Amino acid sequence: MEKAFDHIIADYAGNKVMVNGAEHLVGECSVALLNCFNEPDELEAFGDLSDDILADSVYVESSETTQDHIDVLCEDILSLLRLVKDFHPFVPFATEVQLEAVWESLSGEIIVSLRRLYHECAKIAEETGKAVQTILQRVRPDLDAERILGIVTNSNRQIANMITLYGEYGRDLMFAKNEINVLAERFRLLKKPDATHLLPIAFYALPKVATPTKVQFVKAEFEGDLEFKLANRYFFSRYLDFIFYDFYQGLGLGHYPRRCEVCGKYFLMTDSHLQRYCNGLSGIKNRAGKELTCRAVGKQRRQKELAENDPILRKYKTVCNGIRKDVSRGKITEETAEAAKRAAKDCKEKAKHNNDYANGAYFTDMNKNRFYAMVTPKDTRVA
Repeated sequence: MEKAFDHIIADYAGNKVMVNGAEHLVGECSVALLNCFNEPDELEAFGDLSDDILADSVYVESSETTQDHIDVLCEDILSLLRLVKDFHPFVPFATEVQLEAVWESLSGEIIVSLRRLYHECAKIAEETGKAVQTILQRVRPDLDAERILGIVTNSNRQIANMITLYGEYGRDLMFAKNEINVLAERFRLLKKPDATHLLPIAFYALPKVATPTKVQFVKAEFEGDLEFKLANRYFFSRYLDFIFYDFYQGLGLGHYPRRCEVCGKYFLMTDSHLQRYCNGLSGIKNRAGKELTCRAVGKQRRQKELAENDPILRKYKTVCNGIRKDVSRGKITEETAEAAKRAAKDCKEKAKHNNDYANGAYFTDMNKNRFYAMVTPKDTRVA
């Protein structure tokens, strides 16, 4: 059976995907990618760990491997897993289980000694032109040469998988993040962002990456579905292959990342209807101290935009502002101002319900001096 850390395993059925046991909408992992590691300190720590894993692997693959080298590699991998524990598709990775799997494959003095024995025999085999197995049988007739070869081959495979998945992960993540971010901004400018318009842009812009090397048909159960579904199970040896494959699959369904105009984070769009705000919390509180969602803040902004662009409301605000200035300058009394504001509001309400009035006499009637004249003369000016 494949070890958990050997591959990213994804089951695709319809518009859903199960990644290492966690359910997502297809394309959703690219949203997590765009929202992660945006702080310089996080990015630097992540890059350093990936570089350390690649450096550690040089020692682990050599004939001079020691238990200390393997211990360092395991600890660096565990640190990286802890760093990405909240990031798709690594959310379901149980880091302690991962570390245990790594130790089972690589650690223990017996595996280290067998790897060293193999390298010594391989060197002799290269010099003499004989098979490694023959040299093993001659040097250690008390051991099963076939079994040693199997253990060392499996150990080499596990190391290669870890180096590929974790050592290249930092570089792959940042490359994919930058490429998809550029595309997301291009998608934002589309008038109709559906699959027909999304895919041509992506195929032209994105680099061609490797496709999965192993596929299975499996029975998958997704939340909300009454029955099991037939799914395609893909095994990805690199994060880069997975994220671009999932991204393309999402575009084919009309799924694409879009930046929220309130919080600035990305969210997954699942149709061509242009949505400007996500469902998350905005960090903005109302007068009662309750934190508003980005959609609620967006609704308030739209109402404000409509008011600013409505000629009826714009004229009303202009007149009311003039009335307030006259009060502050002592030109009229508070009583006159209140009466003038009521008259202005009556005109505004009449214009909202009568198009003929709104398009004609409204702008003539909405005059602060006219409203002052409607008030009793003795109340017009300050005594």
